[in-house]
Formats: sequence, structure tokens, C-alpha cells
Amino acid sequence: MMLDLFNLEGKVAIVTGARTGLGQGIAIGLAKAGADIVGVGHRPMEDIKEIIESMGRRFLYIEADLVKQDLIDFIVEKTVETFGKIDILVNNSGIIRRQ
Repeated sequence: MMLDLFNLEGKVAIVTGARTGLGQGIAIGLAKAGADIVGVGHRPMEDIKEIIESMGRRFLYIEADLVKQDLIDFIVEKTVETFGKIDILVNNSGIIRRQ
């Protein structure tokens, strides 16, 4: 299987903006490859949590508005406290302003 080439068993990934779109797809793909996921965003991610946990992976949601850079230390500390390490960071969050 193709994912065997990308085995992430035992790895921990922080994915910002994991609730929808590309971030959600990335979080699910990393979980399929074996990683536990930390989803960071400003809205609950219960649906993505259910999907990732149904794969046998662990999921942690951290509520944070990444415009406030002082929360970055909290995200790192909470991730390490929960999972013991950080292996992967996907900085996917963004703001869309449609006018």
C-alpha cells in the first residue's frame, strides 16, 4: 500500500486550521499514516476528532486564535504535556476575507 512508504506510526502532528478544507484533509491523511493529531483552531472540532479517533489515533483539540502569537508557547506545552513530543507541524491556518 502507498501509505506504507509514509508510515508515521508513533509520531505527533500539530495541524493548525484542521477543522475544514486542506487542514482537515491533512490531519486525516497524517492520522491514516499513523500519527496522533493536535488540531488547533478557534472553533470546536468534534467531527474531525471522531474521524481520527475512529482510526485508532489520539486527537487533542486546542482552542487558540493564532493571531495572538503568545499562545504558541501554550500550544507547544499542552502538546508535549499530552503526547510527550512534537514531530510534525503543519501551519495551515489562515484568514479568508471575501469582499
